[in-house]
Amino acid sequence: MKVINSAQVFSAKNFDLYNVFGSNVCDVNAANIFRIDSDHFVDLISNSIDNAKNSSIENFAYAVGDYLRIPKLYGAEGFDTEKLTNETMRNWSGSLYPESIVHLYYKAVSIVYGGDEAKIIPEVFRNTVSQYLETLIDEPRLRQLFCDEDAILIHLRIGDIGSVDESILAILKKLKLRHSKFIVIAGIHSAWMHSSMAWAMDESSAKYRAYENARRAFKDLYECIGTFDWLVCDPDMAMCAAYMAKKLFIHRGGFSATLGLLAKGKIYATYALEHFQKWEERNWSTWEQSLSASSSLEILT
Repeated sequence: MKVINSAQVFSAKNFDLYNVFGSNVCDVNAANIFRIDSDHFVDLISNSIDNAKNSSIENFAYAVGDYLRIPKLYGAEGFDTEKLTNETMRNWSGSLYPESIVHLYYKAVSIVYGGDEAKIIPEVFRNTVSQYLETLIDEPRLRQLFCDEDAILIHLRIGDIGSVDESILAILKKLKLRHSKFIVIAGIHSAWMHSSMAWAMDESSAKYRAYENARRAFKDLYECIGTFDWLVCDPDMAMCAAYMAKKLFIHRGGFSATLGLLAKGKIYATYALEHFQKWEERNWSTWEQSLSASSSLEILT
């Protein structure tokens, strides 16, 4: 039985790249190699912006899709029913995450639409990410990752909702035949808050569940598609990666939908993208119309 390991390919200021692979043993003497079952995996999978391992009610999750009110684009309310203005969201995000892309977006949009109900304006959002990229010392290194025409960025939502189901794994297995270089982004923000509300779990049990979901997802993905690269970064860097990627696969939920808005190339999605209701039961036309004019969307089944 193979041990699932991860080896650091390189480390940069804003992100790291690991290769996930299987072997009969794990070389514990190699400083850059660790097992997916180790505590180091938990450290890396945790959202470094809101520090999921040590999160609290005061240190609320940096849940980008919710902050940007992405569900409004496809007619779903979810947990987001309040009539919040752009100015309110600017002040809120600024008090918790003043250097974040979300706050920079609301600063930009509030100049003209401050009193309006907060609702994502895709072109302003894309411009915000583009300007944020210009400030990063690692921008050339990130861009280099996606120069390969065969590279595809894969976002997986794991942790709070659950592992990757078999139908999605089957789709990814077929997609690997078209694009052999998979660069996966996945992380856990303060998921225990969502989990505690949804499944009435105590904090420690919900956190444990989230991390075990993440481990299982990585193992299942490896067993399905083999070796892949893992881009370890915070949500802001993940948004930058989606903006640069020539090909993008989006899994499910608000953050996946957010990444789709940033993509300028090929976007692959499935009917699992909206996980509360089936695609055909919701109005997805607004989200699709909000995609970049230079992108193209393909629904995989």
